[in-house]
Amino acid sequence: MRIVDLEDLARKTKWMEKHADKLIISDDGYKVIIVEETSKPKTDDVRKLDNTVNAIKRGLLKNILGLNPSRIIAVIHSLKRLDSMIYRMLIRRSKYDTIYCKASCNRELNIIVKRHKIY
Repeated sequence: MRIVDLEDLARKTKWMEKHADKLIISDDGYKVIIVEETSKPKTDDVRKLDNTVNAIKRGLLKNILGLNPSRIIAVIHSLKRLDSMIYRMLIRRSKYDTIYCKASCNRELNIIVKRHKIY
């Protein structure tokens, strides 16, 4: 498992699009967890996840990191309660190869990592 700080990567590559905070990539590269850490979840945070998913599937991150994952898990990591509108946005965006979800603490984030077998 490797962790990529997207802030550093964006500075190095001059990636100007809004993006999530970090990637957790499985050893084989077939599973990726995108983490957006925020104090209070907003619609802009979901857009950041969308931009990062698109960059992995067909954009900058696919070329730079050489990713071609079969499963992408996009996570909003926040201690505050998720608004129902944000929750519906996450559910609507989930597809067979991309899952959107929320983690309210580090323990929940670790559960997501273990559930998807990213060690």
